Amino acid sequence: GGLLPTLRFLVRTHGIVTGSLRGNKLEGVTLANRPDSWENPQLFSLDPYGCADFFCKLCHSELSNVYMHCDGCEELLLCDFNICVECHQAGAYRSFVQMNQLSARKLSGINHVGHCVLDRGRGCPCKNPPCKRCHKCSSCSCRCHQQFTMHQRMLSPADMENLLTRVESLVGPNQIKHAEEVQERLCSARGMTSNLFGCTTKRKRSKPSGSKSTKRSNGTKSATRSNGTKSATNETKLTTRQRAHGQDQATNEGT
Repeated sequence: GGLLPTLRFLVRTHGIVTGSLRGNKLEGVTLANRPDSWENPQLFSLDPYGCADFFCKLCHSELSNVYMHCDGCEELLLCDFNICVECHQAGAYRSFVQMNQLSARKLSGINHVGHCVLDRGRGCPCKNPPCKRCHKCSSCSCRCHQQFTMHQRMLSPADMENLLTRVESLVGPNQIKHAEEVQERLCSARGMTSNLFGCTTKRKRSKPSGSKSTKRSNGTKSATRSNGTKSATNETKLTTRQRAHGQDQATNEGT
C-alpha cells in the first residue's frame, strides 16, 4: 500500500488529538515544547530513535509519534510512564500500576495511582503521608498521576503536515495499489481507533457462501426425487408386464 496511506492516517489522528488539546478538550494534559528528537541526548532520559522506552505501559504496543507522559511518575517517582493516545482517551490510566519493584503500596510517591477520586488533605482517615507535589492524601486524593504531557517523538505537527505534503506531491494523481485496504486495516487495527478518529472506509459485504451450495443441494435433492419417481414408475410397469405375461402362459397351459 506504500507510505502515503499510513502517513495520512498518522497525520490525521495526531492532528485531531493536538487540536483537542489546543481547544482545551483534554483535561489535565499539556503539550511539550518541542519533539523528543530535538532534545539534548546527553540530558534527555529517552532515546526517540530506540524502541526500548517507547512501548505503552498499559497495552504494550509501540508508541508512534504522539504519546502521553505521566507528570506524576516523572516528578514523584523519577520514572517514565508512557502510554498511547488510545489508552489515554479510554481512561485506562485511571488505575493502579506498580512501578516500584520492592513495594506494591498504593501511594502516589511509590507507584502510579491514577484511581484516586477523593479530595482530602491533611488529617485524612487513611493516615498516609500527603503527596509532596499536591499536598493531598497520597492514597485516595492525589491527582498527580492523572496529569499528562503530550510528547512528539520525532516530528512536530507542522513537520508532519509538511512531510505529508511532500509525499503527496511525489505521488501525484497516481493510484496506489491496495491503498484502501491499508486504510481499512489501520482503522481496524485497534478496537476503538475507528470510533475515535472517524474512519469512513467501509468493508465490502460478502455474499453468503452457503446460498449457491444450498441451491445446488436443493437441485440435487429434486433430481434425486425425480429419478426415484421415474424408477418407481418403471418398476410398476415392469411388474404389470410380468403379471400379464404370466397370465398368458397359464391360459396356454390350461388349453
